[in-house]
Parts: sequence; structure tokens; C-alpha cells
Amino acid sequence: MSEIAGLAAKLDEANTTFETALEALSDLLPQSADIFSYDGGPLTGQQLDVSWVENAGGTRERLPGETLTMDGGRAYGAKYPLRTFTRTFSILRKDVEYDENGKVAASIRKFMADLPTMLDERLYATILDTTLTGVDDVALFSNSHPFAPGGGTQDNLAAGTALDASAYEAAKAALRGYQKENAEFVNQTGGTHLIVGQGLERTALEITGAENRPVAVNSSGAEDGTRIAVAAIENVYRGTSTVIVTPRMPADAWMLINGSSANEKPIAYRVGNGGPRAIPVCTTESEVAKTDRYEWLIELDMAAGPAHWMRCYGRPS
Repeated sequence: MSEIAGLAAKLDEANTTFETALEALSDLLPQSADIFSYDGGPLTGQQLDVSWVENAGGTRERLPGETLTMDGGRAYGAKYPLRTFTRTFSILRKDVEYDENGKVAASIRKFMADLPTMLDERLYATILDTTLTGVDDVALFSNSHPFAPGGGTQDNLAAGTALDASAYEAAKAALRGYQKENAEFVNQTGGTHLIVGQGLERTALEITGAENRPVAVNSSGAEDGTRIAVAAIENVYRGTSTVIVTPRMPADAWMLINGSSANEKPIAYRVGNGGPRAIPVCTTESEVAKTDRYEWLIELDMAAGPAHWMRCYGRPS
């Protein structure tokens, strides 16, 4: 066997490793981003169309002899374009040609093992992108979401608010209090997951996990004013949500998410063609002889954008 033919055979083996590893990840799902994202359904051409119509009328008593008047609806919708993301991996010809102990295959498997983070990374980037407008024509986190009862607005942006027990309490109350245009409450729970940047790990775990929490006491017995003592009281928020700490968010960012609904979450996304595609090295002898470096490519077509803003509250930046 010629040297070129031998090298081509080794590249064939490397491609097999590459493709087998991708097949093992064919059911690629987001990791922690699964808490705030859902598959928004099939693409329309090269766009993800996130839209629905909500009833704009409320429940009322029907009086004897009354002629019913049918209520209308409020249309919500946004279209998010399909974008392409790539991740590449290259190996020198000499590393392949003189590999006698499986280092090339091991390197490829390691590269592929990191693949699930590719989708997670993009979903975190989407939820943190303040330039994207959603189904109500404002950003996902905003203090002016329209179509509240009576023509008002609603707020899920804790701009400049540091995470503490009071902020957490306010976030839970906000999630429970959001109403549709017909005054129907959206959430029955105040939040299932508290997602924080790395600088807030201790704070988040203390808020949701500590048996007791300290409070400052002044001469009037209140928690403000001149502190004269610290007392411990039962932490009523212990176990009320699951904490996720991620380096994908700014250190002092935090979000309380209601992830209880499978199909109503803050971010909708769709991966094109069933998942990422593997583009292997060409192994024909004529092509192998032309280059001193071989490259493998993962290509991901994906559309994503804001959807159900009433399922989140916090300080994303």
C-alpha cells in the first residue's frame, strides 16, 4: 500500500469515528438551557414562526335572555430567521499519518463530546440578547410589555436590582401576578428555577437552600434603620426553586424561570434538518495528497427568539 493510500485509509477510520460520535448525539438537546427554551415547531421556509391568538374576553355571568356577544382575540407573533453556526476541528497530516495508538480517534471523540454545549451556548446568547424583540414587539425582559388588562403594561425586568431575599420574593410575586388581556392569571407557581451567574452562586443557594436566614434588627425591631443585632428566622423560601449556576451569564445576572409548562417557555427555537450535520474530510487519494492539514466541520442551522415572556423575571445583564 502506498503512503498516500495508507494515509487515506487512516482518514477513513477517523471519519468513521467522527460520524459515529455524531450519531450518538443525534438526539441533541439543550442542557441547562432546556429550562427556559422549547422546540417551537417546524420551520416555515427559513424562518421560525412563533405565533398564537389569545382570547381577549374574560369570564362573565350570562343573564336570562341575554344575547351573547362573542369576544375577539389578540394575535401575538414574531419570525426568527434560520442562522448557521459552525464548529471546526483540524489535525496535521503528520499526526494522522504517524498515529499508532489511537490519539486521532480520541481527539475526535473529545471534540464531539463538547457538541451538546453548542446548542446550549446559542440559547443562552438568545435569552441574554436585549436587541431581540419578541411576540409583543418589545424585548424579552422589559418594563413595558403591552396588552395588560385595561390597556396597561407589565414588567419583568429587574434592572439594576441585586439578588437577595427581597428581590427573590418580588420575582416570585411578579410571576404569579402576570395577567392576560382578559385578566386571567398565567402562572400558578412563582418560579421553578433560579438561574444565576457565577458571582451569585452563594447568594442563590442561601436564598433557596438555607434552613434559616439572618435579619438585621434595629431599636424598632424592623430590618432597616440602625442595626443593633442580627437574628435568625426560618427561611420560608427553602426548597422553592432549583438553582442553576452558569458561566454563560454575567457574574451578577439572575433570572427566575417558570419552567413548569413544556410548550410555554421564554425562548422558542428550532434546529434545522433534524440536528447538526457532520462534514467529514475528503479521503480520495488525490485530495489527501494536496494538504498538510485535515479539517472536520459541524454545521448547525438554528432559529431562536423570545416567546413567552410571562415565564421569566430578572436581571439578564
